[in-house]
Amino acid sequence: MGLCNIVDTSVLHSDAANLAAFLWRLEWSHPDHYAQIVEAIRQVAPFFGSFVHQEVSPGQTQLLWKDRHCDLIYYAHQLSDGTLRFICLAALLLQPTPPATLIIDEPELGLHPFAIKLLASMLLECAAHTQLIVSTQSSQLLDELTPEQIIVANHRDGETLLERLDPERLREWLTEYTLGQLWEKNELGGSP
Repeated sequence: MGLCNIVDTSVLHSDAANLAAFLWRLEWSHPDHYAQIVEAIRQVAPFFGSFVHQEVSPGQTQLLWKDRHCDLIYYAHQLSDGTLRFICLAALLLQPTPPATLIIDEPELGLHPFAIKLLASMLLECAAHTQLIVSTQSSQLLDELTPEQIIVANHRDGETLLERLDPERLREWLTEYTLGQLWEKNELGGSP
């Protein structure tokens, strides 16, 4: 997360390059959403104190943060990849006005198992007011969903078919297994 224009705040870029400016705007224009993002981050990174919003060169800012237990200021690269990924996902999913459609590829990569549970909760909350398309191969993420929320990509005769899971077909299976376990047993389709 390098420098970004301090005024580049209207939408979060697909690569989150303007995350620092976007969060800065949210802090003053949507403090409740901003607080929700910070709290989500603290749940997966208990050491996280706050973001430090400041102009680091004329018209430029970058993602800076403070530890909860000291006053030192750190750069984004001093966070783990998983923590940075989670920060981006929290900002994307918990923003006040997300785009009409969001497409996210394998958001669980690099996340701690607890963070995946929290991610699922944020995905479901966001899906209540935006079209959300998420691809995953995570059995842990599937365990947080219902069959009705899952569409499996199957390859047949050189084509990709998108098929909803049949809750009736899975009812008996789900008395003994979770969706994630069925995925691992290759009972849901979507074979490699």
